[in-house]
Amino acid sequence: MPKTSSRAITSPAGTADTMEVLAREDVLGHSRPCAATMGTISMLVRLPGRPPTQCLSITSPSPQSMRSPALTTACRQAGLPLELAEICGGLLASVVDDLVAIGRLRRTDFERSKRMERVLAAVDEPQVSALRVAMAASPVNGRACVRHWDAVCDKHERGKMAWLLGIETETAYRYGKKQERRK
Repeated sequence: MPKTSSRAITSPAGTADTMEVLAREDVLGHSRPCAATMGTISMLVRLPGRPPTQCLSITSPSPQSMRSPALTTACRQAGLPLELAEICGGLLASVVDDLVAIGRLRRTDFERSKRMERVLAAVDEPQVSALRVAMAASPVNGRACVRHWDAVCDKHERGKMAWLLGIETETAYRYGKKQERRK
């Protein structure tokens, strides 16, 4: 007698997989993580002004890396030029993909640690400026990233992502208070 699929939509595992695919399609524009490769390049962005008064050097997804049509469109609708929209949207898409993967991996898995470090690197200077722009263009995805970080990180790191991004949340406030006491 053939075995029926244990991944049917009626099982908790099937539902979780379906929701993960839907989330990836909404944010990244594709459902397979292997459809995007990761890589970085350094780029110099000249901010408007006469002469350009500020320069922002950022590390961003490389042209052959993660692309998110949904996030790029949101950044374009917020008024960003196409190249900058792709950089900012790609960086947020990369963070979302890493956070989704972190949630599936065991705490002792090396890949989980590597992806957590990659997320933390995205909220550090100079990349944080591009990430803030993308989160402003797509606030729902930005807030979801911050919440998911708090759900998957170790207890002592809850609020760290929001605190580094300057987003006011209760966990960010508590994390900031802990940092002040350490000084």
